[in-house]
Amino acid sequence: MGVVISNLNNIGFYDFFMPFVLILAVVFGILQEKKTISSEVSVNGAIAIAVAFLATYTLRGVFYTELFGIGGMIIAALIIVILILAILGIKPEEILGSGSKPIVGLVAIIIGIMAYLAASGYEASVSPDTILTIVVLIVTFGVVYLIANS
Repeated sequence: MGVVISNLNNIGFYDFFMPFVLILAVVFGILQEKKTISSEVSVNGAIAIAVAFLATYTLRGVFYTELFGIGGMIIAALIIVILILAILGIKPEEILGSGSKPIVGLVAIIIGIMAYLAASGYEASVSPDTILTIVVLIVTFGVVYLIANS
């Protein structure tokens, strides 16, 4: 059990995640109880998330500066790709297909994880064998997905 607590401490679980969840819960609870800004749960949730990020940002400023910088670059690159496709007269639906929501979601999750790891200063020393294993798994799951949906 001590190893688990030590590992959680090493990845910043107690420095970032726990304060974020605590601030999020307190702010969301106050907004829901008092209904000062809105009576809608989604609006109060968005405000609580923004406040929690802002509060934890002041605690860990460098991490968020890097994370939002990387996120901004990713968003800018996606907008440029969409603009180039629009100039060429190609709609994103033509490339992705009509049932592309799972694929787009999976790509978004992978990009998010990569941005988080890059912002946290994680230096990956990935061996070629690991990359090959990941590629084989992705291709295998892709083939299984295509077979299951056809």
